Amino acid sequence: SLSYEEIDQQSNQLANYLISEKKVAAGDLVGIYLDDYDQLITSILGVLKTGAAFVPIDMELPSNRVTFMVEDAAIEVVISDIDDPMEHQHLAKHVVMPAMAIGKGSAEAPVVAISPEQTAYVMYTSGTTGNPKGIEISMAALTDYALSFAAYFDLGSEDLVIQQASVSFDTFIEEVFPILTAGGRLRIMYTDDRKNVELLMEEVKRYDNAILSVTPSFINEMKEYVTELSSLKALISGGEELKPAHYGSLWKAGNLYNSYGPTETTVCVTYHQVTAAESGKVIGKPMDNHHVYVLSEELQLMPVGVQGAICIAGPGVAKGYFNNEELTRPRFVRNPYQLQTVLYRTGDIGQWDHDGNLLYIGRKDDQVKVRGYRIELGEI
Repeated sequence: SLSYEEIDQQSNQLANYLISEKKVAAGDLVGIYLDDYDQLITSILGVLKTGAAFVPIDMELPSNRVTFMVEDAAIEVVISDIDDPMEHQHLAKHVVMPAMAIGKGSAEAPVVAISPEQTAYVMYTSGTTGNPKGIEISMAALTDYALSFAAYFDLGSEDLVIQQASVSFDTFIEEVFPILTAGGRLRIMYTDDRKNVELLMEEVKRYDNAILSVTPSFINEMKEYVTELSSLKALISGGEELKPAHYGSLWKAGNLYNSYGPTETTVCVTYHQVTAAESGKVIGKPMDNHHVYVLSEELQLMPVGVQGAICIAGPGVAKGYFNNEELTRPRFVRNPYQLQTVLYRTGDIGQWDHDGNLLYIGRKDDQVKVRGYRIELGEI
């Protein structure tokens, strides 16, 4: 285990090493390609302290996908614990082993000017061309989400998040940054343990005030563990439509939440506490500082009960698709309801109910969800 003080000092050491030895600077993109998650949080914070942005790369991705991401983002430095030169061929010019770098850098906080507009991370998701697209999230968006989530779920130092999502899935952002902002505890599950329901339930039983974020399909596998899951502070479902068949009687504990939000708006924008065996189409109300609209094709507001396009505004909206203005332009548009802000057109169809909840109806394109991941059919 690591204390906050140890994480702070080690991330300072890594940041100073990256700045002095690898010339990493504000505006750069640094890959995160780690098998040992013990170094993960330190590595990400170390990159952010340089003023650079991190690009999470799942080690289970095929090498051609990794190569595309590294080349598309012009990544020159990758933090990895793979000690095999053959494995480095599809990575970057410089591969940094975090354990080695931490031992060489200064533990003093680096003096770096970081602005809210700077990029915090670029997360790659499925793209229509057969190649993934990089979604560019700012420091302001990441900070806003972490604070908004922490406030919504009233996170504190006594709370704990069980981290089990892939680093390249935006649930990872939900699991890590809000709880660190609140000074709470983070329990990181090892890769091989994450899909083992019994091991996960053992972790749930070990801790009080735990929070767990998973897909509906995973909740379906866990729904028989009613006693264990009822002890959670929050069981958050996301990535797919949550149906009563997924959760059975779990809603009775009062800690089951449905959520909605594309990666382009920094994880989630709405949450809904499930209080009955209800349709999974109810995805709730926007968090503080987040704005959701149901609009016509001409961006006119639709009345309650009438379907329209779900559009999102607020500080969580991404800067756009990295290095892809053609794809960015039609999806990130001027917001006619809040001047000087950007409106993200999600491609989702929804409507408002009379209680002020947003209902998710479906997609208006060919995008599908597979285990919580958005997949363009053109990529299959």
